[in-house]
Amino acid sequence: MRWAVLAMICFGIVAPAQAAEKATGKNAATATAPEAKLPNDDIAMGILSREKPSDKDNIAVLMPLTGIWDYTESLWTDPKAEPEHAMGTVTNDMIMDRHYLSSKVMGSINIGRQSIAMEGQELIGFDNAKKSLSFVAVDTLTTGMTVGSGTFDEKAKVIKETGRFTNPFTGVEQDFRSELTFVDADHYKRAVFAVHKSGRDTRLMETDYTKRK
Repeated sequence: MRWAVLAMICFGIVAPAQAAEKATGKNAATATAPEAKLPNDDIAMGILSREKPSDKDNIAVLMPLTGIWDYTESLWTDPKAEPEHAMGTVTNDMIMDRHYLSSKVMGSINIGRQSIAMEGQELIGFDNAKKSLSFVAVDTLTTGMTVGSGTFDEKAKVIKETGRFTNPFTGVEQDFRSELTFVDADHYKRAVFAVHKSGRDTRLMETDYTKRK
């Protein structure tokens, strides 16, 4: 009888411990098991893969433009007349984890006997969905937005852009095209042409940029 009682006592101690050990082992296995996939996991992974800026088409193309640049500009209010002139400074920075080149412009233009202060802001970046450069710009010379897209000609070292803008000299919205040419590490230039309904282009402005040392 004494042995039977002792066996029952031992079983009462050991059995719960074994049960607890089995439960603990089960919980540990559950903790290390892979989590169930949620319906939007694939969407999240797609966003993470698509949101990365292109090293080749975005960063490599736009990074050389970063820095502070002084510029001089020639403006043609009349294609047959001598150009007016402008000057100022543009600060270019890669922003939002190098998704966009931000350009902040401060300067003035001389039209007739008037000197007009101006401020501008532009964003340009490579759109992975459209496989092209996209940009938007605003300034204090108009109340409209310049919006367009472009491509980079790697051989010619030129960004070619087309879009719509409000012509500051006429106040009329129209098409335009521009060419931004990489000259060397310390210089680049930009030419802008107004495109008329007839398809004829007229030179609007030419800007030369020199990097500050």
